[in-house]
Amino acid sequence: MKKKKLTSQVEQHRDFVVYDLATILPDFQLAYFLNKHLDFKLEKEKNFEIYLPPKNQPESFSLYHCKIEKSRAIYLISNARIENTLMRSFFLIFQGFYTTQEQEKLLHEISNISQVLNFNIIDLTEDNSKKAVHKRKLGQINAILTDLEYHMIEVNRHKNQSNTKLNQSKSVTRKIF
Repeated sequence: MKKKKLTSQVEQHRDFVVYDLATILPDFQLAYFLNKHLDFKLEKEKNFEIYLPPKNQPESFSLYHCKIEKSRAIYLISNARIENTLMRSFFLIFQGFYTTQEQEKLLHEISNISQVLNFNIIDLTEDNSKKAVHKRKLGQINAILTDLEYHMIEVNRHKNQSNTKLNQSKSVTRKIF
């Protein structure tokens, strides 16, 4: 029987750049500082559940989202259950194409936020994943990116439905004199 080599699922997410960010701030304050320093418009979205390997038990993650253009967006994600820690870990995810100058400017501005203690890019290629910790983090990121896409489809569908209901109710309302 011929052997088949399975490719990494992370390759599905080539248009994402993921940063690991460590801070003492809760998610809403970090979103505020990122909005202030980088002119983002991160908005709180509904928390979403991710089934992380190896347990495949759902974990709740908080989500902040900013759509820049049709094909570019920014996400700030953190584990919602971890509350009583001195340092919190976040994923800052950029979807779409960003030039080198844009990325350098973002890195510079984020390094100016004094409450951000550590900020590193995560290499999404499997080639560098010799360590078990890196492999586990890649599995976690892959699960997050996959579930994030499904979650955003659901959020957008819900927003479109509520906008449609609002538009319908406006057209029904008439003034009677």
